[in-house]
Amino acid sequence: MRPATSKATTGKEKRKKGGGGEQLLTDQVSSLRARLQDALALGLTKSDGCGSKKWQTTDAGIQSHALKAAAAFLGCLSNDMLRLPHIKESISDILIALEGILQSKNVSVLIQATDASFKSRSSF
Repeated sequence: MRPATSKATTGKEKRKKGGGGEQLLTDQVSSLRARLQDALALGLTKSDGCGSKKWQTTDAGIQSHALKAAAAFLGCLSNDMLRLPHIKESISDILIALEGILQSKNVSVLIQATDASFKSRSSF
C-alpha cells in the first residue's frame, strides 16, 4: 500500500486570489515576471501625463535583455494565466516594448525581436 501524501504547498507554488477566483502561480512565473518588469523598466517611460507608455531606449544591450526576459516570461505562461490582470498588463508592456524595439537598426536585436514577436503570437 502507498503511504498517504500531503498536498501541502512545497514553496514552489503560491496561491493568489484574483477578481476571477483563486489562481495558481508558480514561483517561476512570479520570478520571471519580476525579471521582465525590471528589464522593461530600463526602456519604458511614460510619454505623457496620462500614463501611456513608450519604449525610449535605443541601447542594444538593454533591448536584448528586455527581449530575453520577455521570451522567458511568455514561454512559461499557461492559457489560464493569460486571463489574470497583472499578466495582461505585462503582456501589454511587452507589446509596447516590441513596437519600439522593432524600429531599431541593429540587425541582431531585430532578429531577437522577431523571435519574441512570434513567441508572443503563439502564446495568445
